[in-house]
Amino acid sequence: MLGVFCTGSVPSVGPITGLKDAPAFTVETNTPFVYRLPKNALLFAFEVKGTAIVKVGSSEAEMGNLGEITSNGSGILQIGLLEASEVWLQADMTVSITPIIYVR
Repeated sequence: MLGVFCTGSVPSVGPITGLKDAPAFTVETNTPFVYRLPKNALLFAFEVKGTAIVKVGSSEAEMGNLGEITSNGSGILQIGLLEASEVWLQADMTVSITPIIYVR
């Protein structure tokens, strides 16, 4: 777990109350997974635990348009402050993923 908290403001999205880990989930080998963000949350990054290539997209058809990470045990794919209701992920091997979010 990241375990870091901060406060501040980002002009394009307004006040930010904290950075925190959301509950982890598992992405199975070559199976598209939809992560639904909590209410009032912006996606900051995904922490990947396991060895895999993970693609992140705004839809199943656009897999990889938000980024890709090759993890050799552990890695972080920083997205930025993405305001979306859901994000799609797919990995070439089964991995555990922890979303890191800002909650407004």
